[in-house]
Parts: sequence; C-alpha cells; structure tokens
Amino acid sequence: MGNVKSRPRKIIQSEVFLSEGDRSDLEYAATSSSAAAATAVASSIVHFSAKSFAEHGNSAGYLIIHGLPHEWRDTPSTPTEAGYRMSDQHPSSRLLRAVARSCGTLVGYEDELEGTLLRDVYPTRGGESGPVDFRTENVHHPLRPDILGLYCLRRDRDGVGAMRVASVHDAIGKLGDQVAQTLSEPRFLSGSPSSDGLGRGATTAHPVLFRHSAGAYLRFNGRNTIGLDRAATEAIVEFRGIIAESARTIVLAPGDMVLIDNHAAAHGRTAFTPRYDGSDGWLRRFHTVHSMPQWARRLMPRPGVIPRCDVVIGMS
Repeated sequence: MGNVKSRPRKIIQSEVFLSEGDRSDLEYAATSSSAAAATAVASSIVHFSAKSFAEHGNSAGYLIIHGLPHEWRDTPSTPTEAGYRMSDQHPSSRLLRAVARSCGTLVGYEDELEGTLLRDVYPTRGGESGPVDFRTENVHHPLRPDILGLYCLRRDRDGVGAMRVASVHDAIGKLGDQVAQTLSEPRFLSGSPSSDGLGRGATTAHPVLFRHSAGAYLRFNGRNTIGLDRAATEAIVEFRGIIAESARTIVLAPGDMVLIDNHAAAHGRTAFTPRYDGSDGWLRRFHTVHSMPQWARRLMPRPGVIPRCDVVIGMS
C-alpha cells in the first residue's frame, strides 16, 4: 500500500507559519527555475496546507500563509500606470504558479486582461483608493473561481491598507429567517465587474445564499448584485450590513499570502492614500478552479484561459 496517496488532512486553522528553513528552500528554488519551485512547494507545508484548504475549506473562509520569500533582487519599484505585468520568469511568478497548483488549476478569464493568469494589483493614477465593497470574484460568470490567492509583494509605506474578509459561516447566524429565505431564492441579478450595476453581461436571476447539508455558500457583489423586488432589495441591503459587521480585517505583510474560498467568503478592502512614488502596496493575484468541463477546455483561446462569458453562458 506504499504507493497509495492519502487525502490531505483537514485543517481548521486560518493561519500557517513557515519556518526560516522552509522560506530559504522556497526562495532558492524559485530563483532557480519553475521546475525547482514546483518541486520545493510540493514537498513543503505550503502544499499540504493549501491543498487541504482548497479541498475542505474552514469556517473562516480563508487561509493565510505567513513567511513566503519576497525580497527578490530584481523586483522593480511598484508600477504607477495600469497594465504592468510581471515577467513569468520572476521568482515570485514561479512561486505563485507552484502554490496555485496546490489549490487546483490556475486560470485566467478571457474577459479580464485578455486572460492574464497572474495579475498585478497596485494603485494607479485615476484608479480607486477608497474602500472596496465586499464581493465574491466574478459574480457574473457561470464558471467562477474556487480559490482566490493574493500574495503581498510590497506593503504600502503608510501601512494603512488592509483586506476585509467575511465568511458566510459567520454571517448566516445573524440573518433573520425571512431575510435568509429571501436571499436563498433566485430573486437577484449581478452584472460584470466593469458594469457598475447591471450594465452588460448581467446574469439570469440567482440566489445570493445557498444553504445545503454540506454547508452554506454565497454569490454576491456589493456593487453589482441587486434585488428584483422590494423584499429582495431590502434583504440585500441588510446582508451588506451583516457582511461588513462580521468581516475580519487582514493585514498582509510582504511574503504573506491569503487564500480565500470564493464560494464561502466575500472580500473587500479598506481605504488608503497612494503615493505613486514606487513605494505603494503591491499584491499579486491568481484564481484557481478544482475542475473544468471538457467543453470549456476545448473552447479555451489558450491553456488555462476561460472563454468569454457570453460563450460560456451559451454552452452552460
């Protein structure tokens, strides 16, 4: 029975801390090659923790991995203009791809930055620096990511920016029975992230809350999800308040990575004041899915890139 692989042990904690030895091993591997990074991650606590979280989840809806390497010699100053993409050969890119593999299949979306698999998130001139509403990723899309990964490459110099994560597990107990029932019915529409409301790419009617014997799940965007009737509108307003009230604040230091269960937690962000001088905060983001329909794989414009939303809607 020596070749039989056991299922990953279920973890219930929301934080994992790497040892200095683990960090050094990962740093050396990521600076060497993508293959070395993949091998190093696969044999580390990072892999077992990320894989267990992706498969089992936890009540918090997120897992923070502390202490990943981040002091890469060839990291540039934080960009200030939109559109910057870190090289796939940068050590952080190799590391993120390897961690994403532990969570599932790394994917991008053709509708979003032409399918970029690793997205660089930083403040840009003319962009938003105020608080960001709570949301689940790609609420409008039929093939939503299962896991959202955010890795802190650089902390903002003022140290005020923070993430906010709200677990459906924490929020559901605060809902009244009637509101919970309304949220569980297909009485809501969601638009694409760029639509600021419904706009283009609106979904068909869907529930915000899914309650099942296996757990509770949500599909929600504070800006883009609306109720179709008065009761649904009132329910979504109450839900926004409860999500904000139950959210936990997460301050990521350089080298920290947070993995968020995109079906069990909504995330947002606090306000900050960007400097645009190369010292602003810089996160690197990825999405993974556990499985992908064969027809979607066949329609992918290139490996890992989920087809446009209208194509997927037409097929699903």
